[in-house]
Amino acid sequence: MKSEYSLKILFVTIFCIFFTPHLFSQQDSAEEYLVPKNVYVGDSAALIYSFSSSIVLPQVSLESDFLKEESGKDIEVKNVSLTKSENFYTLTINFVPWETGTFCFLPFDLAKECGLSSDSLIINLKQQTIASISENLGENSLRPPLAPQTLPGTSYFVWAATIFLFILISALFFVIIRFRFVLEQILQFKEKLRYKKNARLAKRSLKALNSASLLDSDFCSQWQKIMRDYLSVRFGRSFDSVVPSKIEPLINECTGGFLYEIQNFPEESIVESTIEPLVSLFVRTDYIRFANGSLDSRTTPLEENSAALLKGERESIIELSIHCIQNFESEAV
Repeated sequence: MKSEYSLKILFVTIFCIFFTPHLFSQQDSAEEYLVPKNVYVGDSAALIYSFSSSIVLPQVSLESDFLKEESGKDIEVKNVSLTKSENFYTLTINFVPWETGTFCFLPFDLAKECGLSSDSLIINLKQQTIASISENLGENSLRPPLAPQTLPGTSYFVWAATIFLFILISALFFVIIRFRFVLEQILQFKEKLRYKKNARLAKRSLKALNSASLLDSDFCSQWQKIMRDYLSVRFGRSFDSVVPSKIEPLINECTGGFLYEIQNFPEESIVESTIEPLVSLFVRTDYIRFANGSLDSRTTPLEENSAALLKGERESIIELSIHCIQNFESEAV
């Protein structure tokens, strides 16, 4: 009898040593906590359960179907993972709660979920609480919506943009309504620029001619070319082959017959102040160009009839020509 009792004691001891850890593998050292500590509806949270176990478990990502909330609360489980660090395992459950209050997952066999059919490891998770923002703030009703927040200076920018847009639209509307008038003004402005450029070129050429060392006949030929080119651009008609006696009628025709009504100065007309002196210069320079060696150039008094420029006459021709150009470019013409 004594030997049988000893065998029973030995059997119980061996059973406790080898089988008890498999039946009661959850240790008092298990820890469970929620991250973050205060979780509200719609937050992403993690329930972390750390424990030690004599069962060798794999590090895996588990399907979340085995997790059931005991009271049917709307808890959306995103994923479940099991990791190991030294002798400890960490079970992480990532979830999003859609209801306030307490919730708890039903117990489950972790070893089975990890694919270990010969072992059993029951996990009992604690109740957790989903906080209510309205209760924490002491609010029982929704607050009225806040006014839209804007950056400093936004109102000034909006007003400036509105004014600029209004001016731009007004300008476009004005251009569309007055398109023909605006087009005429643009063309007139371009024409004035062309006239100013033509006058500036002619005066510069005359000053250069005055300092050139040329024969009198060559000087007169160059002068006529400069002035005929100027008149052709100024009045929009060719003056290249117009004889001096036809210059005044042609200018009158180019001005629409208003030449004799234009007053350049209160006491004299444009004809008296500009055209007649200009025509006389064309007559004089033609005589010097073509009368050299003729009988007229030998008649007395030779000083007046000679086909040569008098002393200082070149400067006088240049000065009078520039004066005529300035009169043509004045507002009265």
